[in-house]
Amino acid sequence: PLRLRIQYADFLYLQRRWAEATDHYERCLAAARAADNDPAAALALLGLSNVCSMQARQREAIVHIQEVLHEYPRVSAAGRAAFYLANLNGMLHFLGPTRERELEAELALYEQARKQGRGTFVEENAMGFSVAALAEAGKLDEARRLADALIKAYPDSNWQEFVKSYLAAAAK
Repeated sequence: PLRLRIQYADFLYLQRRWAEATDHYERCLAAARAADNDPAAALALLGLSNVCSMQARQREAIVHIQEVLHEYPRVSAAGRAAFYLANLNGMLHFLGPTRERELEAELALYEQARKQGRGTFVEENAMGFSVAALAEAGKLDEARRLADALIKAYPDSNWQEFVKSYLAAAAK
């Protein structure tokens, strides 16, 4: 079954066997598209993006993630894709200090991840990263409101201490 083939590609990825993982993800993607299996195609594309990201090919990783968002917006993996894309955009900001941060685009992606991942770690992490992005941009009131919502929605969250310390540091 295709699901097992994707899991095997994930195993190869975790073993850092990049070329083999890429080959398996690409074959899974072709099979998923031939079978009109949108969820499997989205998972294969996310796998390809992960391999690219681990090989410092972030821009190529972004292309795969954007394909998930444009071609398969209704599958459950789309929330993760939006989250990954926002993270990669943020990472590229730090890798290229002369590049201006596209805060609105980043926050829109986190918002999409929150909506598609309601009640899951995807929503929780998207909220935490949004607090950091807002605070970094100097939008402290918005960041505080979102931090409060995060703490209320996820009282046992690992983000609690982070968002409190991040807001305190940004306020200085």
